[in-house]
Amino acid sequence: MKSMIKQQPNQEYIKKYTKLLTGLLNLSVQGLEDMYLPEKYEFAMKKKKVNGKVIIEGENLRYSLINLLGLHKAQSHNLPVKIDLRKIVLHQLGKVDTYTGVGEIGLLLWATALISPEDIKIILPKVNFNNIFETYNDARLGNTMELSWLLTGLLLASTFDENFKKTIGNLPIEIYNKIRKNYGGVGVFRHEAKVSLNGKLRGKIGSFADQVYPIYAFSLYSQQMNNEEALMIAKDCAQKMCDHQGEQGQWMWHYNAETGDVVSKFPVYSVHQDAMAPFTLFAVQKATGINFEKYIYKGLDWLEENNELNANMIDWENNAVWRRIAQPNSKRKTKLLLSLLGINLKDDYNSLEVLYESWSYHLGWILFAFAGRVGTEQNNEKNIPDAKNSNLKIFNLN
Repeated sequence: MKSMIKQQPNQEYIKKYTKLLTGLLNLSVQGLEDMYLPEKYEFAMKKKKVNGKVIIEGENLRYSLINLLGLHKAQSHNLPVKIDLRKIVLHQLGKVDTYTGVGEIGLLLWATALISPEDIKIILPKVNFNNIFETYNDARLGNTMELSWLLTGLLLASTFDENFKKTIGNLPIEIYNKIRKNYGGVGVFRHEAKVSLNGKLRGKIGSFADQVYPIYAFSLYSQQMNNEEALMIAKDCAQKMCDHQGEQGQWMWHYNAETGDVVSKFPVYSVHQDAMAPFTLFAVQKATGINFEKYIYKGLDWLEENNELNANMIDWENNAVWRRIAQPNSKRKTKLLLSLLGINLKDDYNSLEVLYESWSYHLGWILFAFAGRVGTEQNNEKNIPDAKNSNLKIFNLN
């Protein structure tokens, strides 16, 4: 297997984007502090602009767990995080037996391994890992995104707790094989397995999220399990994403897992541009040695007026990054339905609009993608568990 290659960041990119990325990192930390709900040990779901006023509403468990990942990365690189992350981890570990999906369990394992690995043992009597496919619907349906979160969490948790590793046995291999079956062989993962009516109807379609999370998980799996196939799939899928990147750096939304073609471009999500694509491509870049930086940084240009509406998607004053540019829901749903029937319509640029909402997990993924990549804190990482651990390399993928 090809070993991970230590790569130096492209200094031209760093110089060009330092101001933007430094601003986004600070915005994200402050924005998450704005949306933290201390009485619930969770984060609000989103900010949104209503009649010119920005309000905060809702709450969301999986977003809260994602935000832990980003805030830990920020804290590890000396950004000022005021929230007690371990306290949130312990609270969530205490209620993990109420979780209804393996996606959330995977995210919690991921966060615990990074923030508080000594507490991984708490989860063992609360979750029966031997029957997850009978207990959790997202596992039974073979959802690509949620299973990818679980695979990542299992790999990281087993790195720092030998008892946990023994308890889960071959589960990571089983999960990998489940996700592998959702890979169409042409650089695209489908959304879910073809075990339900919905899976059979839309089985050939995969969203952008259905690509980035398995790429990340397979990059980890390839390193920890010494699996060449996983690395090859991660590389091929990453390259397919990049092949389809738009002229303005847009990441496409829906793909056909049987042909590798784009099904629909819209919505174009800001979180894909400045967070999800970057942290995923940085991971596969580290695992393979193939440089994806030109695609990563091209995607950032879309945020500030180099997009379909010449709109600035960043609201510095309100610590928000607006969610997406898209057509109205009715038009998007019609286009997707027709694509399932084999009828592909051209994207309609005449009814595009900005959605003035900023979802909290977006800020968490910004931090996870770019904390430590700009500024003086770049090589001053702390709070990484047991630097002598032979598997520590998996923490360096992003």
